[in-house]
Amino acid sequence: MIIRDPDKLDAVAALFGEEDLSEANLRRYSDKTIALLYRSLRRTTFYLPEQERYIVLLRRLLAEHLRRGTQTDDDVKNMYKAYLGARMFESAGDLRKQFPGLAFPATPEIVASSAMPEATRWRAYEISEGGGKAELTALPLGQGAKIVVVMFPGCSVAERALTEVLGDAEFADRFKANGLLVTERFDSVGVAKWKSHFNFDAVYITSKASDFPGLDFRSSPQFYFLEDGKVVYHFEGWDTGKEFDTAALLRKGLKALRL
Repeated sequence: MIIRDPDKLDAVAALFGEEDLSEANLRRYSDKTIALLYRSLRRTTFYLPEQERYIVLLRRLLAEHLRRGTQTDDDVKNMYKAYLGARMFESAGDLRKQFPGLAFPATPEIVASSAMPEATRWRAYEISEGGGKAELTALPLGQGAKIVVVMFPGCSVAERALTEVLGDAEFADRFKANGLLVTERFDSVGVAKWKSHFNFDAVYITSKASDFPGLDFRSSPQFYFLEDGKVVYHFEGWDTGKEFDTAALLRKGLKALRL
């Protein structure tokens, strides 16, 4: 499921200027314009969660909404989700305290693994049963052969792909031994459900997408075949039709890893 054209997204994001969205200028815009800007910028932060500039601008727009009293509950919740996407957990917590009456998405307790080395790559959150705890750790992707599937929790195409891979005698054992799933979406409950549903523990949330060089987290599912941390084969999507033979693509990836 491809969700956007990256080039078009970058072009749209570039339209949000600091001066245009200054506090002084925001006061001059109509309520309708503020609402439109907020929705547009929220989409940008959803797809570009690591770019703090857009988080700052979104927060500025929410402040203008609040000044006017035009915000909706969804506006506040979307700011909260943007903070989670940017891994700005303290800001998310402050917003939750500011609006104690709102039902925000469930968030886990965040802890760092005491055994985690000073890693600069492959950092991810391991989610506990039920999604109540997220432990930051470093995944062992720098050595050996690994199959990494990028997915979105709730993506029906990714769910079908994993169901078919784990249900296929040709691929199941090798995937269980060498495969893992990662998502950029900070959805601890969704990840916990996937782990339980598939009886497959190797499902993680990235610390930051940039910790995973060579991997694109903007569509789901994507299959990456890594040898000592380097991508040697990749394909995107899932289908069983003649025009897109995923079994053949899996075989190519496994062959590239000599599995």
